[in-house]
Amino acid sequence: MGGVSALSDSTRAEPEQHKRALGRIGPNALLQVFNVLNDLLGADETKRLAKRAGLGHHIATPPSAMVDERDVVALHQTIRASLSADQADGVFWKAGDRTADYILANRIPKLVQSALRALPAWAASAILLRAIAKNAWTFAGSGRFSFKAGRPAILTLSDCPACFEVYPPGQPCLYYTATFQGLFRALVHPDAQITDQGSTSPGGRQRIFRLDWPA
Repeated sequence: MGGVSALSDSTRAEPEQHKRALGRIGPNALLQVFNVLNDLLGADETKRLAKRAGLGHHIATPPSAMVDERDVVALHQTIRASLSADQADGVFWKAGDRTADYILANRIPKLVQSALRALPAWAASAILLRAIAKNAWTFAGSGRFSFKAGRPAILTLSDCPACFEVYPPGQPCLYYTATFQGLFRALVHPDAQITDQGSTSPGGRQRIFRLDWPA
């Protein structure tokens, strides 16, 4: 996932080159997974898994720009095939949580974060959702992101390969769930909860995430 830097400039239009850059995702979807694998399995096993996914070059030279969404799918699929279900789930969740931490540390100005925390949760949620939607080109790849504000709020990822090619229907899309939850807990409500409601379309090509928080 990329950042939500539009929070600091709500009138900034999406760059034209990014409108055309379909099928690319922010490098955290790889980098944070590699970091978690390093912590869990060590550098050698991380390199082995990266090479199995055809991504050894991303270990040798960590990406600093948007990456092909097919690379993200390949790595996540390789982890699913190589680790136990519990291990893989833990890797995806921790990587998503670390992606949220990266966004908070590098993409959203501290003054903006403070302003959001000072607002009622419903207002902060609506602002953050608009910012996420505006920056969806950094994480949805060739898919689409939409939302319905409110309590609960509904977040929808449609035709996003990093979801529907990695997680079969009935399994939560943990990387995105953890990233969204980390952001909303930090900026909207400390007990905000994101739940992947699964797919509502044939083939699992649409993911519905439900956001709620205590009254």
